[in-house]
Amino acid sequence: MITANQCLTATRVDIDTLASLNEQWQALAGDCFMQHPAWILSAFQHYHLKQPSVDCSPHAALRVQDSSGQLNGCGLWFRQQSHGLNWWKLAGSGAICSDYVTVPAIQGRETEVGIALAEWFQTQPSGLLGWPTAIEIEGHLQTCPLWQSFVSSLEHAGWASDCVEVEGAWKLDLPNDWTTYETLLHKSRRRKARKAIKLIQQNKFCHRVARCSGAIQQAWPDFIRLHQKRRQYLNQPGCFSEPDFEIFLRKATLELAEQGSAWMSIVQHSNGQPLAMLLMFDSGRHAFMYQSGIDTDCLQDEPGHLVNAATIQYCIEKGIETFDFLRGDEPYKRGWLANRHALYRTRLFAPGWTGRGIASAIKLRRSILSWRKAETCQIDLQDED
Repeated sequence: MITANQCLTATRVDIDTLASLNEQWQALAGDCFMQHPAWILSAFQHYHLKQPSVDCSPHAALRVQDSSGQLNGCGLWFRQQSHGLNWWKLAGSGAICSDYVTVPAIQGRETEVGIALAEWFQTQPSGLLGWPTAIEIEGHLQTCPLWQSFVSSLEHAGWASDCVEVEGAWKLDLPNDWTTYETLLHKSRRRKARKAIKLIQQNKFCHRVARCSGAIQQAWPDFIRLHQKRRQYLNQPGCFSEPDFEIFLRKATLELAEQGSAWMSIVQHSNGQPLAMLLMFDSGRHAFMYQSGIDTDCLQDEPGHLVNAATIQYCIEKGIETFDFLRGDEPYKRGWLANRHALYRTRLFAPGWTGRGIASAIKLRRSILSWRKAETCQIDLQDED
């Protein structure tokens, strides 16, 4: 069993107290914008609390401190009732909110922070947690030491666990110059990238970057329109079909823009009409492409190649070290030389027959579905023969 450092203690505080730790929280969040208070608090207040079956009252703003009172970690959790269970979820987790989900923690003490959080859950009365109790962490790296210690501690206390891969996040290590990057691309992608940059250099299209909050706010309606246009072209509803999501993202983006961490990459026609847009975040060393939008009426112009090539070139020129396409296993990401990092969903069920039974049922169902899928693939191969 992993033993906790008794100097680290997780305590429940109110939201305002957690929000007042803004500077310390930002320092713990480090390079990932999705762990910053601007992102997490906006997701919690404007998106999570608006979702069906989310309880507004029994949330947990947890502060992890050492014996001297120094903040070592912090996390914001909410409770959602679903399928007869009381699910505790981390604010910012979920398919359309955050990737690399974790709890901001002091580097080198992630394991101890994970243990302190696990101990908090172990010692809470069922009146607060609800019964039966479950915890869900979606979109995390399996190698994260904080979650490894968190899960191990709860498993030792009798909690049943289930972990499954959900999707991948795709990250590109950038070279020092565009020419080097071009030569690394596959022949067909290199040709398209060169063509895209040449068209912009010839003023057939214009590439610009909107960094201040005012410029982003002005471009926001076009960004929503192009994102939804692309999703609808693919027969998908699109994130902005949920008004609560739009409020969360806009507020978080504008606040992060004030801190110099959010921007838009825009490719326009010569008449100024936007053709393609990327919503970007960065920490100075790492750039994250969160969402995109393209004009599907102009697919012949290859807007995706135009905006991706222009944005990656811009990042290289700014000395950014990595370009992260984030979650989603779309094939185009590999073509830009991004490498896949698997993201996982871990679920934990409180001790007792109920929790163990649910965990076993979930694993059994997944095994059956996997077997059926394998059988279907085998039949398809036989048909081809």
